[in-house]
Amino acid sequence: KFEGNDTIIYVGEGIGGANANKEFFDYFLNNNENNADSERKGNATGSNDRHKWYIMEAMDVDDVLGGGKGFEMMFVLKKVRI
Repeated sequence: KFEGNDTIIYVGEGIGGANANKEFFDYFLNNNENNADSERKGNATGSNDRHKWYIMEAMDVDDVLGGGKGFEMMFVLKKVRI
């Protein structure tokens, strides 16, 4: 249904930080296992494709206007079919 939505840009702290919960990171880290379950049950789009998320880039976020704490990073994730 959303074939072109294959890139995520996340700006925030990493695992255990204040910006995203455990489920957010689990989705990207364990995505192949979740896809296998969807294939067995049949997903909403009827597609049986499998994919994995890859980190294409990770970079520090500069201290903007003196408000940053220095823990934030920007991650660019790309969904690739396997």
